[in-house]
Amino acid sequence: MRILLVEDDESIVTVYKTALQLQGWEVDIASDGKTGLTKALHTPYPDVLILDLMLPIMNGFDVLKVVKETETTKHIPVIVLTALSESETQEALSLGAALCLVKTECSPDELVGHIKTLAGKT
Repeated sequence: MRILLVEDDESIVTVYKTALQLQGWEVDIASDGKTGLTKALHTPYPDVLILDLMLPIMNGFDVLKVVKETETTKHIPVIVLTALSESETQEALSLGAALCLVKTECSPDELVGHIKTLAGKT
């Protein structure tokens, strides 16, 4: 499985990337929204996109909108991993996110479980 992790906090990237790779998954990283969007829109497409909302250059809301409005990527499950408020997570869900998780409350193992569920591999 291919996972695209769009996150600008290097410590979070390290923790989640390690957990995902231990599952045998290929993990691609982008540290800003523009790079993340470019990687999401080009083949090979990710099987799951993990997206922060507060990103440099282009925010996660804009990335999510484009991914969900693009015919070739609208099927990709997007997990929003953020520290933002309830209203902002509701906005992300309304834009097509499959799931919104709070960074400080989601362990790497929980994230892996959510990805397996979304990918139908529980």
